[in-house]
Amino acid sequence: MLIINKDTANKLNIVCDDILTLTDPVYLWRFVNKTTQVENLIELENQLPSNPRFDQFNLTLPTDLDIESGEYEWFVYESPLTGETDYSTMNLLSSGDLRVNSDLDQGTSYTPTAGQNYEYNG
Repeated sequence: MLIINKDTANKLNIVCDDILTLTDPVYLWRFVNKTTQVENLIELENQLPSNPRFDQFNLTLPTDLDIESGEYEWFVYESPLTGETDYSTMNLLSSGDLRVNSDLDQGTSYTPTAGQNYEYNG
């Protein structure tokens, strides 16, 4: 399962180049919300095309794609052209589950009171 955070530059590390049929493909990512079945499509560039172990894609939420927190299925397809969205005609390279965490809590500060000892068990 891939886990990404909102308001963060996320690195998606997957393996998909072992079944490529195109020399220089466009990578179309499809995210499907498991609850609402809403689909989101985005083209992402492989940041490590010469790495033989895995492929890396960068996704910044919500700058690149504005999706809600929750559980998703993800799919990566190869396309010969940019701008293509008919994934039914494309070669599926990889798929799996994804969780989008909600906005990160900024937290609060704590100032201990002099002479009192408290133990925190988070």
